Parts: sequence; C-alpha cells; structure tokens
Amino acid sequence: EDAEILNSLPASHGKYSVMGNHDYYRGLANSRKFMQRSGLEILENRAVLDKSGIIVVGIDDPVMPRNPSAPADVAALLKKQDRSRFILLLKHRPYVEKEEIGLFDLQLSGHTHGGQIWPGTLLAKRFNRNVEQGLTELTAKAGRSLLYVSNGTGYWGPPMRFLAPPEITVFDLVRE
Repeated sequence: EDAEILNSLPASHGKYSVMGNHDYYRGLANSRKFMQRSGLEILENRAVLDKSGIIVVGIDDPVMPRNPSAPADVAALLKKQDRSRFILLLKHRPYVEKEEIGLFDLQLSGHTHGGQIWPGTLLAKRFNRNVEQGLTELTAKAGRSLLYVSNGTGYWGPPMRFLAPPEITVFDLVRE
C-alpha cells in the first residue's frame, strides 16, 4: 500500500533513492522490490542526469556489499561529473569527507532519525561526526557544498519519537 502511494506521487523529472543500512538489515531483495514498486530509481554508487538537467549522484550505505562494478571512491565519482550543472548527492549517512566538499552542491542524508528519543538526539550528533540536523554549509579549499540532514519519518527500535519530530522536507531548486 505504501509503495502504491509513493508511486502515485508526481515527479516529472524523476524519483531517486539510495540504499540505507536498514534496507540491508531487512533484506536487499525486499527493499529493492519495494523501491521499484514505489517508482524509485535506485542509484547504487552511480550518477544520472535527470530530465531537468540536474546530476543526481547516489551512494550506497557503507554496510552494503560492495558492487565490484561500482566505484568505491565517492570523490572520484563526483570528480567525473560536469561541474557546470547542479549536483545533488544522495547519501544515506550524513558523512562528508574533506575531499568531497566543493564537488557537489547539495547532499541530502538521513540515517540519524534525529536521535529519535531524547537524549538520543545528543548521541546521534556525537556518533555521526557531530553533524547537525537541518542545513549546514561546508567549505574547503575546493569550494562550498551544502548538507541537509533530515530526521525522516521512520524509526528504529521502539515505534516512538520524543523531541525528534518526524519530517518530510521539500526543496525548491531555482536557477540563479
């Protein structure tokens, strides 16, 4: 039923997804089947040019078995992209290596659930490289990138949240 709802959402430029750690824990075959039934194109360590001209790069969660045909080096994959286009990076975990900063415009991540239950909110930050929920500007010699970390809508463990509200974030990307 959830897959049918997601599949019915309009997306004239495409719908994309990446695999997360719980997709792996619950079974890759079922997760892939759900995403495909939802109308999502799964980006497994690869990039696509969507219908609007945006490059969408998707990176698998580190727990995923390594696909030998997919590049293991995120920075190398990003360096192959046309920097004159907007580069949207989808990465389940909100990890950004220094050498990646400036090679993408916006990274969308989740994984932390916002800590789900306080004081887990404090622990989520600590165990995820001190990344804040929401939008963060990253700078390095190579340039500037933005990282957005969403609390998401789901949970792990007990089916509850406390001081970590669920969220669905909508971005409007507008040409300068």
